[in-house]
Amino acid sequence: MQSHQLLDQWPRDKWRDRRLVIAVSGGPDSVALLLATAELAPQSQVLAAHFNHHWRGDQSNADQAWVEQLCAEHNIPCITGSAAATPQQPLPPDLNQFDSSGCIQTAMLAWQEGEPDEVRVRSEEHARAERYAFLTRVAYGHGASYVVTGHTADDRVETLLHNLLRGTGLAGAAALRMFRPLDRDLVLVRPLLTKTRGDVMSFLSQRGQAFRTDASNTDQSYRRNFLRGSVLPLIDQNYPQAKDHLLRFAQLTESMLVDCEVLAERWLLDVEHSVGSGVASRPAGLWPNTHYWVAPRSALRSQVWSIVREALRLTWLRRKWPLGAMTHTHWEALRQQFCEATPPLLDQTRVAMQLPGGLQLEHNREYWAVGQPPIAGAGTKTGSSHAPE
Repeated sequence: MQSHQLLDQWPRDKWRDRRLVIAVSGGPDSVALLLATAELAPQSQVLAAHFNHHWRGDQSNADQAWVEQLCAEHNIPCITGSAAATPQQPLPPDLNQFDSSGCIQTAMLAWQEGEPDEVRVRSEEHARAERYAFLTRVAYGHGASYVVTGHTADDRVETLLHNLLRGTGLAGAAALRMFRPLDRDLVLVRPLLTKTRGDVMSFLSQRGQAFRTDASNTDQSYRRNFLRGSVLPLIDQNYPQAKDHLLRFAQLTESMLVDCEVLAERWLLDVEHSVGSGVASRPAGLWPNTHYWVAPRSALRSQVWSIVREALRLTWLRRKWPLGAMTHTHWEALRQQFCEATPPLLDQTRVAMQLPGGLQLEHNREYWAVGQPPIAGAGTKTGSSHAPE
């Protein structure tokens, strides 16, 4: 397989003259991605980035050294970053620190014996967030437009199953979209999403190119490894076309989600205009408090819930609220409040429900608002009319 064939879903004319940051772990997928991209682009256009989580001690350091050597051999600039060293013992629960997404900041706890599975999942989520934060810094620091990762079709199928079994909405079912915003001026691209691991291995084999193997990927005490090593082989035996069908389902879901996002964006603009232009009277105490997302009751009544929910999901992402902590129960409670709750009789603002991350849903006769309440003593108490700021 040639480089242009491996990257045929993201041909060069789509990223010509743009700086690219390629995330390189040392595994086969990222190595194939790096070499294919470097073969198609000038050296000055491609930058490798490797993040060392220190989860496997000397093996992690060896991975970093190997990636640096690979880049040196191919004259590709390489930027490396690292996390804190792995703690020797799990911290007591009352000493664990959590970030705004509810993820344990001491991510290496995931690799301690005896840790509950849920702690492992949260740790992996934080590690991913830490890695993408590093890639974002590298991209902005070197004038890149794209961060590129080597996720394949196999990764997409595994992620889809993982999300479905844990419980997910449309975003989780879309499972690893090929393009998504990573930041305001930065796009994350996964150009290998239609290629299998077999395609990747064929590409590397033709070039006699070695790669690193992470021994922890075979540890089936981790959910994704269990899916990869035990569940998917059994599915393949009984449903030979299952991976193709699951991949197609993820692609169809992504297409539907994109359409929902377009409609949600339009609705959010309409809501912003109606609030900002004074079409509806300004809500006492909630305007113009930037800690809140505010919507008139009339706008909520005139829109179907699926679009409202997608608009709220986008709002959570943009305001960096803890989206991962929002369960199906939370979303269902929001739907019931928006669709069924009776407004207060007086012109007062009331708290309808508490949400993860210190957020709360408030409402009065004309408006709903979601956000973080003012610091105690900085304003009037909830339940009475607030003075506009």
